[in-house]
Amino acid sequence: MRKLLTIGELAKILNINASTIRHYEQKGLIVPTKIDENNYRLYDFDKLDKMENILLLRDLDIPLKDLKELLENYSLEKYIEILRTSRNNIEMKILDLNNKKNKIDKKLESAINISNIKSEFKIKNYDTRNLSMLFSERFNILSIKEIYEIIQKNPWFNYSKIDTSYIILNNNNNNYYEHCIDNNVFPESAQLCKSVILNKGKYITYNFLIYLEKDLDEDIITAENRIIEDATKIFNKYILENNIFTTGPIIYKQIVKASIHKLYTFYITIEKLISKH
Repeated sequence: MRKLLTIGELAKILNINASTIRHYEQKGLIVPTKIDENNYRLYDFDKLDKMENILLLRDLDIPLKDLKELLENYSLEKYIEILRTSRNNIEMKILDLNNKKNKIDKKLESAINISNIKSEFKIKNYDTRNLSMLFSERFNILSIKEIYEIIQKNPWFNYSKIDTSYIILNNNNNNYYEHCIDNNVFPESAQLCKSVILNKGKYITYNFLIYLEKDLDEDIITAENRIIEDATKIFNKYILENNIFTTGPIIYKQIVKASIHKLYTFYITIEKLISKH
């Protein structure tokens, strides 16, 4: 009576496919106890235990290289060392996955907020906001070429990190606007760029979503500018009709990555500080 297991019987005990055993044989991690006259692979208890250990360690993400070294030169110390290394690798993966999860949560929240946006006026309280001015020019939404030129002049400037940009009327020249970024996002800008401070206080705000059709008679930048100019008229009219006293410049705040969630879409907030008298 045969006392050893065939490869199929060994596979059934371990609840795996025979091809898995063949795979590890090809990798040199296990060899049959015996090959009989009919060329059948046969396995004993030792091979069962070894195969079970291989499956366990592979399930724990132990690399094949480390696993083979362990099986060829087994020691308890090496076994512990390999497990500790694998545990550290898994902890790094968990950290990476948690970071990805947090990014997904932020994107998800942003996407949901974009889908729920309505054109509306609100009073909002802001703490002091510290910005850095990239450049000043006549009012214009940045073109892609201008963004490229900014990056070339400022190596620290990373376009993919921007989530909000500001365009602020220059107090000394009403024909020019200052294009600004949050220097909390770009700490280097605080030393390299002109500082722009938005004072703490209550602001009247007008939030609206610009959605442009894919087929436009004008380019996207021109269309966006035109819509923002119309929205500014609505904003000023609302302030006048509701006897809201304001001070300081008009601030245009754009959620730069709104178009990631909805193509040809721009989320804009117009703000102005409410005067105390």
